[in-house]
Amino acid sequence: MIETAFEGWKKFYHAILLERLDQKEGEIEKPLPARMSGKEIPALTRYRVVRAFAHATHVEAEIETGRHHQIRKHFASLGHPLILDDLYGDKKLNRLFTKEFGYHRFFLHAIRTELLHPITKQKIVIEAPIPKPFAEVLKRLV
Repeated sequence: MIETAFEGWKKFYHAILLERLDQKEGEIEKPLPARMSGKEIPALTRYRVVRAFAHATHVEAEIETGRHHQIRKHFASLGHPLILDDLYGDKKLNRLFTKEFGYHRFFLHAIRTELLHPITKQKIVIEAPIPKPFAEVLKRLV
């Protein structure tokens, strides 16, 4: 088990990746550099495919560790960067996507956090709906 900063917390994100992921679910366990020291530390991202399109994949990712740019770096390491992520992705393909769809920011959204109340120990779930631009792109990718 990889150590987390907030024990018992679960953090879920939705993202749109470049190209179609073959695996329906999986884990990406690759160390990433710590922000301040640069020393590599363990990082784990679990994912499941929500929907696969011809040249994109909508995924839900759960991060256990929360390293800097973890989701972006982990999916890029698989050859499936977030669409419109110029830092870890393909700038040429991103420009084509922007020309076709009119968007300029990559699609990564914190959809849900689950935690235990510190006193009652009851599970608390905080959800945030998919933003309108994210939902619009998903409809257009069909």
